[in-house]
Amino acid sequence: MKTADDARIARQKTDTPEDQRITKLIFGLLKTPWSEEMAKSIQERMVDFFDFAFANIETPEKVRLFFERTLEESAQISKAHIASGEEYLTGIKDKKGVIVVVNHFGFYKATMVPNKNGKYPVALDTISPFPVRLIATKCLSDKLNVNLFETALELPTGLLEIQEVCNGITIPNEGTGRTQILIKKVEKTLDKNPRAIVVMYPEGGTSGKSNMGSPYDLLDDFQSGAFFVATALDLPILPACIYLNTDKGLEVHILKPLSVNGLDEERIKEVAQKTKDRMQNKLDELSKPKQF
Repeated sequence: MKTADDARIARQKTDTPEDQRITKLIFGLLKTPWSEEMAKSIQERMVDFFDFAFANIETPEKVRLFFERTLEESAQISKAHIASGEEYLTGIKDKKGVIVVVNHFGFYKATMVPNKNGKYPVALDTISPFPVRLIATKCLSDKLNVNLFETALELPTGLLEIQEVCNGITIPNEGTGRTQILIKKVEKTLDKNPRAIVVMYPEGGTSGKSNMGSPYDLLDDFQSGAFFVATALDLPILPACIYLNTDKGLEVHILKPLSVNGLDEERIKEVAQKTKDRMQNKLDELSKPKQF
């Protein structure tokens, strides 16, 4: 009989043709000596993080603090910064929280942590270094001086405990009622962490993986979960695009925030797709060849 952990493990497998293709494209973005060294340095920190986390999971606060330090160091190494749209933070800084929806940029695939020798007690040959997903948006939480969380599917047992200690708001990989689970978990998180940023990935998977696109040119249709959470909890949505400038670092381009408060289900889904279109337009602008 299939278990919840079977589904979690299957989701984390990296040996599919689709995954191998998008990973190759991600490595192809590392076109400069600096970007290659940056990815290598962050990968080394991810190994250190998982070494520490697995060895100290019985003391969760130690793991959380090490996570925060690793995230800070990695953000500095990547030169993560707000490249445009900083003015849009003014209107959300005093809200009870904010949902930040971003493209699911697959940079983390250049920093995967090997586990082929069974070093960690997880049935995976490689571990997806989930802290890397928050490196870019760390500059937003720093600017607003608030805590930073992300919503994500549950990782396999062993990793799940680490994930939830390290600011992960987790939802099951399968089953009904997942949006309601997410709403309750986000509400609880914001009750304990007022004004926090909650990062969500409405594509539901790495940009360009399932649709055979590139890391930037073909965002998947947005799922509506983030928008339903924002409606239920009366939170603003802040769209942001993550882009790797191989000379200047990880860039965050903030778009105009929006509200979905009071909208019905059909209208929420329309807003989700229009948000995807706005973000795609920005990514197209960023990734098109520069004219000299």
